[in-house]
Amino acid sequence: MKLFTLILCMAAWMIVVNAEVLKYLYKGLPQPTVQMTAQCVPFFDQSGRPLQSVITRSYIYCFFYEDSGCHDISTWKQQTHFPAEAGNIPIKYNTPPPQGIMCMGQNNRSL
Repeated sequence: MKLFTLILCMAAWMIVVNAEVLKYLYKGLPQPTVQMTAQCVPFFDQSGRPLQSVITRSYIYCFFYEDSGCHDISTWKQQTHFPAEAGNIPIKYNTPPPQGIMCMGQNNRSL
């Protein structure tokens, strides 16, 4: 039983260690919204402001979605996903804009 508990604790620790925090900056807001990687984020905030940039400390891979729940991936060939280096990454999109975005770290790109 102790071995099972130890394995469970190690698995939880690995998930926490691999999780990365991203900051999503909406246009006109001074402070970014903080989310973990691999979480769906609405492209527009509650006031209708569009997402301006993603702030990250490492390489990320982002996907655009046609719905705010991140169920229907966008069909834009050039904009469906984009790799981005660390820093403040401006979001560029086609018209009409996406409704949701999900960014993942390099370790969980295959999700």
